[in-house]
Amino acid sequence: MKYLVSHKGKEVGPFSLDEILTQVREKELDLFDYIYDEAAQDWVLLMEHAEVSGRLKSHKPQRPPNSLKTESPGTPKAQSTVAFMHPVSEWFLLKGEHRFGPFSYSDVVKMLQQKAAFPFDFCWHAGMQTWKRIAELEDFQPERIRSLFVQSNGKKANASEVFAQRKFPRQNFNGRVLIHDNTKLWKGEGFEISQGGVGITMSNTLVAPGQQLVVHFKAQDGIPSFNAVCEVVSKKFVDDNSPIQYGLKFLTLSQEAQEEFYKRVA
Repeated sequence: MKYLVSHKGKEVGPFSLDEILTQVREKELDLFDYIYDEAAQDWVLLMEHAEVSGRLKSHKPQRPPNSLKTESPGTPKAQSTVAFMHPVSEWFLLKGEHRFGPFSYSDVVKMLQQKAAFPFDFCWHAGMQTWKRIAELEDFQPERIRSLFVQSNGKKANASEVFAQRKFPRQNFNGRVLIHDNTKLWKGEGFEISQGGVGITMSNTLVAPGQQLVVHFKAQDGIPSFNAVCEVVSKKFVDDNSPIQYGLKFLTLSQEAQEEFYKRVA
């Protein structure tokens, strides 16, 4: 049997299970990529796919490591050299029913920046009474991360040194939007927009990063009405009583809207 894989937002394959495992080991695919599960009729993380995770576990080394200072398998490679000193050395993530870790504090920060982990995922370390969403933990608030960077590096930090920078500048956008996935329709509200994408809030909690949506933008704040095909790249949990904040990347825009749209948000 062969499987389709979503890698960096693009479908690749189909691959056999052996080909997928080989590419994971050679870092050509990542455990945070998605595989299409025919039985579930949905995309699931490679690490959460029963056959993939089962085969990986069967190759677990039998002997202890020669050195305790090793990189955790599946941890995304850093895009920068940001490092943080933190009193807690081992953090665990809970994605769905699966627990991953231990990770260093820096690893978790990097995974958040690279969209391999999300603020709505659960996190735990020894001493915590229960799992909590990353968004609820003071340790992962921007000001806390910036202060730890200063302590670790002994110099004043600006945002570009600590956080992944956005490719396009963003501006406020308070427009109403309609979102659908070709089967269901939802209402949402925009809160920011750029040439590369848009931030929206909606009450639907089931949309997942990597999913493609069609979004209709009503005319608002001088920006004309337009349609776009978008990919979900982030999902931010605020609290149980608030809408979910989604970050959407533009894949295609209706031709008639592009010139006027880019002019206004450039």
